[in-house]
Amino acid sequence: TNQPLEWPRGHAPYLLGGRFVEFLLARSGPAALRGFIAEQGSQLWPWSPGYAAERWFAADFPTLWEEFGAALQRRYAAELEAIRARPVTAPRRLTARGGEVTRPRWAPGGGSLVYLDRGPEERAGLRRVDLEGRDLGRLLPVDVHGLFALRGERQAVLAKGQVWREFRVYDDLYLVELDGGRERRLTDGERATDPTLTPDGAAVVYVARIGGGELELRRRALPGDVGAAGPAEPLLHRPGAQLYDPAVSPDGRRIALSIQEAGRRDLWLLEEGRLTRLTDDDAIDLQPAWTPDGRWLLFASDRGGVFNLHAWSAETGTLRQVTNVEAGALGPAVSPDGRTIAFSTYGRQGYDLALIPFDEASWLEEATPSAPPSAPIVDPLIPSVAPEARSRGAEAPSRGGPYTPTTALPTFWLPTWSADGSGATYGLFTAGADVVGLHAWQAQGWWSVESETLGYAASYVGGWSWPALDLLSERIVETSPGEPLRLTSAWTPLAGGATFTVTRVERALALRLGWSVSRWTSLGNPVDASAAPPDHRFEDGTLSEATFAASYADARRYAWSISSEEGRRLTLRARLAGQGTGSDYDLWRARASWSEYLRVPSTRHVVLATRLSGGLAHGSLGGSPPYTLGGVTSPDPVDLFLLQAFPVSDQLRGYPAGAMAGNGVALANLELRFPIATPSAGRSTWPLFLRRVHGALFLDAGETFVQGTERGYAGPDFRWDALRFGAGAELRLETVLAYWLMTDLRLGVARGLGRLLRGEGPADDPLATWQAYVTFGPSF
Repeated sequence: TNQPLEWPRGHAPYLLGGRFVEFLLARSGPAALRGFIAEQGSQLWPWSPGYAAERWFAADFPTLWEEFGAALQRRYAAELEAIRARPVTAPRRLTARGGEVTRPRWAPGGGSLVYLDRGPEERAGLRRVDLEGRDLGRLLPVDVHGLFALRGERQAVLAKGQVWREFRVYDDLYLVELDGGRERRLTDGERATDPTLTPDGAAVVYVARIGGGELELRRRALPGDVGAAGPAEPLLHRPGAQLYDPAVSPDGRRIALSIQEAGRRDLWLLEEGRLTRLTDDDAIDLQPAWTPDGRWLLFASDRGGVFNLHAWSAETGTLRQVTNVEAGALGPAVSPDGRTIAFSTYGRQGYDLALIPFDEASWLEEATPSAPPSAPIVDPLIPSVAPEARSRGAEAPSRGGPYTPTTALPTFWLPTWSADGSGATYGLFTAGADVVGLHAWQAQGWWSVESETLGYAASYVGGWSWPALDLLSERIVETSPGEPLRLTSAWTPLAGGATFTVTRVERALALRLGWSVSRWTSLGNPVDASAAPPDHRFEDGTLSEATFAASYADARRYAWSISSEEGRRLTLRARLAGQGTGSDYDLWRARASWSEYLRVPSTRHVVLATRLSGGLAHGSLGGSPPYTLGGVTSPDPVDLFLLQAFPVSDQLRGYPAGAMAGNGVALANLELRFPIATPSAGRSTWPLFLRRVHGALFLDAGETFVQGTERGYAGPDFRWDALRFGAGAELRLETVLAYWLMTDLRLGVARGLGRLLRGEGPADDPLATWQAYVTFGPSF
């Protein structure tokens, strides 16, 4: 019902989900599983799978999960007993970071190890550790993937993911400097990974994607201090085979690699264009690594039920088991002097690095590879599938044609209730998106009871082009923006825009150009607006408006973060309407904001967050001030029901919402955010989960002002000593709604402090007040 914070976090559904479904199938039979899926999929309220489970499995999900866990414990207790029947390996652990600590590589000289660290506390990257376990720090950050090969003390060939032509995240190879992070690109769009170097470091051997799901082993000469990498040289392509983990032998004549084809993943040896199979069994054999003398090829395999290190003799072709661990051993690497093996060990918190001596005398005889677990966890209640049925099911799929976004068709309808300017509305909501992510849309239609009119809102976002396109059309009933007050139909026949993006994994820049046309029409009898006060007069007409927006973000948060704790977000928005745009109204607005996040040194996810924002405007619809400022407003319950995101709003806490108004606004927010607890609490499969609790102390300062002469409102020009201050604290409950929407329920108390720069406290400011509030969404 949420993404767990504890290891294995987001991997949990993949590790256990399929086995749990297999357990349900074996426990209750196919008819029960089919019935449950059919009933759950047809429910109007989709977030109550527990009720259907009790009917079809005669137990609720917590009970079923306990049964499943008990079955797993029995199964793995038997495996553990078999492991302990032989000597158990006791490695010396080098790290205690948890998460994903993988792919150790020995530095030249053997005095330290470089490895890939993807932990829950900080940015991922390559780190170094000495042989005593002392952390030597992060060498360089790597946000996506990060397999690498060391090229001396100062350089590495790194395979990392990066946004490729604003289309997808592709892996490519880079030659990087470990002491400064400077990089040179070696491949472009090859989806290249698994780099390994030739013994002289002059070339890299790697795996590249060549389309149609096919892989190819390639070699490419590396550049010197200047120049580009050499052309790609194809070494191996087997149709339908997946290639992994190439390892060049110390003499440079052979390449060991892991190949998966025909349902098996085994080790192979490529030598002078000939491919020789080294292992042939049901085990998963991967991550080969040569010893410095070339006598042994170490690799990881689950042939005993648990991943262990094994060795293939280049002289005799025999296999030996190097480790016998209880939880797992992967990614072997032998030290330059051939005396020590480093590898990734597995435990409750994830992976870490460990060492064992290279001692052939302690190796075990190779056990017979275990067959893959084909039997269910409990005895099945259904007959086996006949061989001919399996054969029919294994037929190759038919060739596809041009892509048609049929998956974007609506698959649900939800009732909605809300209110417009006249009163209650009742309607339906639906949406859709295709699986490739090229099209997304949503639509609502409703009946306005008091005004007896139909309303609608429909939007579309297209990701099939650059720039990305967005369209909107809507019709709502609202009270007129000015006098004489009456009900109007606010119709936007079309609004659209084009968004130009420059995206990298670590940052994103977006520029949007847009246009919108809206028409206000009075409902009922025609209204003469000439008698209304000039400052507040509003006549029916058309607003034709050009818009511009820009945003930049490189803010980061991690698994255990309570908010963004590094980087910044910047936004700029401008709107312009007048005779030049074909508008009956003359106005413009411009807004900007800058948010900065800093993790407090020597703390565990305590964050200092700041936000500066401001805006200027000219003109308005009906004389209402363009900007208002004040305390927190309550969220729209309709947005909450539809699981919509809650936008960041200007907040001067400690003052009534909207208490200040003008055509200019200036605001500063400062927050000290700190974690409190991690309850990870939910009830059964209810669509409400409490992940953690954190708090914030805040100080706000802001004011609205009037720049120039504007009709309908008046006020002072901007002055620093006119800024009002407010302070307070918030308790924030990080919740997960409907299994996927993570948001903060904020319970706050604030006190307006008055104009402190003038020496005026709360008693001198009639707007300053005590304020208690509850709201959803981040503050900024």
